Amino acid sequence: MALGHLKFNYLFCPSDFSAGRQRMDGSEASETFVHQTHIMSALSSLFKSEELCDVRLAINGGSPLPAHRFVLALGSAVFRAMLSGERWADGRRGTVELTEEEGAAACFEDFLRYFYTGRIAVNVDNVFAVHGLAEKYDVGPLRIACEQFLLDNVAHAGALDLALAWHRYARFVGFTRLEEACDTFVAWNLDTVMRSPDWLALDEEQMDALLRRSDLVVESEFALCQALLRWLERRPDAAAPALLAHLRFPMMSPDELASLRADPLAPRQQLDDLLAQSLGLHQDSCLTKENVGRLHTAPACPLRQRLYTAKSCGSPWQLDFFSSMTKTVLCKEFATTNFRVQSKWFVTFHPKGERLVVQEERPVRGSVRLPAPPGAKRRCTCPGLYERVLKDNNRAALHCKIIRCHSSSRATHEHQIAVLFYRFLAGRWLVCDLKTFNIPHWQDVKIDDLLPASERGKYVSRVNDTMTLHFIGQTNWKKI
Repeated sequence: MALGHLKFNYLFCPSDFSAGRQRMDGSEASETFVHQTHIMSALSSLFKSEELCDVRLAINGGSPLPAHRFVLALGSAVFRAMLSGERWADGRRGTVELTEEEGAAACFEDFLRYFYTGRIAVNVDNVFAVHGLAEKYDVGPLRIACEQFLLDNVAHAGALDLALAWHRYARFVGFTRLEEACDTFVAWNLDTVMRSPDWLALDEEQMDALLRRSDLVVESEFALCQALLRWLERRPDAAAPALLAHLRFPMMSPDELASLRADPLAPRQQLDDLLAQSLGLHQDSCLTKENVGRLHTAPACPLRQRLYTAKSCGSPWQLDFFSSMTKTVLCKEFATTNFRVQSKWFVTFHPKGERLVVQEERPVRGSVRLPAPPGAKRRCTCPGLYERVLKDNNRAALHCKIIRCHSSSRATHEHQIAVLFYRFLAGRWLVCDLKTFNIPHWQDVKIDDLLPASERGKYVSRVNDTMTLHFIGQTNWKKI
């Protein structure tokens, strides 16, 4: 009877049942069960299964893949509209014929598996096809993930000489951010691109946009000019005068300008005036305010330096055995020349952070030497001294100063230092980041954390434990 009475209460007296589940502290017992893994596993088991299959997808006339309308409709608004049959009568059939490009057809089965598992593997070989399918069938999360993959791996594509191919794809699908990222990679690694077959494949619009940029990393303006002349030789119909006008001839030395005049590939008619003007600047005893003002009206900014890697414009800096490096300070001097302005730069760098330790003598009271302060480290070689840490951090501080600038007037120009950061990809060093800082005359400028600790690892080669930087000292002439 007691048992039956208890059962009766549980069935018909929910208030009594709830009271019976109260914890000792008066709070109600509750728990949330999360079985998402089990549900996903069960859904995954339906992939390519005939169980409950209500549609088959035949790609380019190939073997039909069994699928489930409900699963496809959940993941894709396009599939939902297609398979409902309201707008497309063929969607009601048991087998639906789909036409895809060759690359998309090759990875369609993986794309279909994504609807059941939420997982798909992408790489530089198949990402365009997967992205195209995600775009076509309106699978938002997959499209966004592919776009982020593309943005994150422009440098890897560039290492495989695919940067311009990615740029063409980005322009075709209207992916502006990827187009800009590819443009930047090409600009920062122009020396590498100019030696590749892709250089001659650039169209005129791309070449024009490239030559307008000031952030081109190239050995010299002369090297850029020679590469452009090679490109023009293959493109006799290109607008040579407009492209040549973007070159910054004043950045070339008199010897380089004379060499261009003698070059049989150089278009004489277009170059003569530009070369004469630039040679005249070098022959002046100084760069006059009138010349500076006149040249600053030119659209090509001929007095603005690009990022030249020649010895006269800066210095590379290779940090070997980086993983075993302590918190040390490294120093470097280099000289730059621009027209008649010669500058000498002094740089100190703390690649692993700053640590400043001072030695102090233990105080003496009477004939007794007092103990060192708390936290101080005693020096074994000299018991009367101890070391005190004044600074200890992980910030990669950079100090830069111009210690000499041979110029008649500091008012005519200003200085900047550009730091190129390289990554070792596919067997070669490629520029993957750039930071630029203004350096006023005679001032010691400190950049507090040039390379945060969280980012340093990607710039260290796992092959030889080396970090490679390049410092470029720029002299830019002001509008007066």
